[in-house]
Amino acid sequence: MSSVSDYQRSKVYAAEDVAFDKRKPPAIPALHEVRAYMDMVIASQHWTKHKGWQRVRLEDGRGRRSACYRSRNRSIAMPTWARSEWIVIHEMAHCLTHRTTGAASSHGSHFTWHYLMLVLELLGQEAHDALAEQFIGKGVKWYNLG
Repeated sequence: MSSVSDYQRSKVYAAEDVAFDKRKPPAIPALHEVRAYMDMVIASQHWTKHKGWQRVRLEDGRGRRSACYRSRNRSIAMPTWARSEWIVIHEMAHCLTHRTTGAASSHGSHFTWHYLMLVLELLGQEAHDALAEQFIGKGVKWYNLG
């Protein structure tokens, strides 16, 4: 459910439902593969340009209904069902937004811009365009930080 402090959350999730097929099995089933993918995100040009943290913890997410980024210890929790590239990128975009703005939990315009730029770099133009198209259609705003 969307709130005043996270006004775009439901819109972002609705856009992801269309842009990425949530019904597909996880593309990164093993936790060590998730860690390797997180390291790819950390090594990305966008992450480096915006001085993202070099260390982000990974938790397996057992018992959780959803993936999440935890700002208190800079970690992401990844339940087995959520271990796909775009969900890792989503959670890492929260981490990068936390680093650049001090706010991690919101799906606001800084988060959505980092998310789109990481998708472009790591998943390619087609995935970026599909997500951006859904963002536009759902009224999701993003702020270009350059």
